Amino acid sequence: YALDTDACLKLRARAGLRVECLAGRLWITSSGDVRDLFIAAGESAAIPPGMAVIEALAPSQVRVVRELRIG
Repeated sequence: YALDTDACLKLRARAGLRVECLAGRLWITSSGDVRDLFIAAGESAAIPPGMAVIEALAPSQVRVVRELRIG
């Protein structure tokens, strides 16, 4: 996803989702999590299940991926 500054992406996260910041800087807040996460280009963060809002603090490129569980 390409997000302009202050644009938001809302998603209903399932277990095992990860947000990757490919460019820019992101602010991530999730329901049920008291922490707010800030990630920059090249960083990623696991998203707990529930509603999540990802806001671009600068023009950003975002990828949402499902983590593979091996075992």
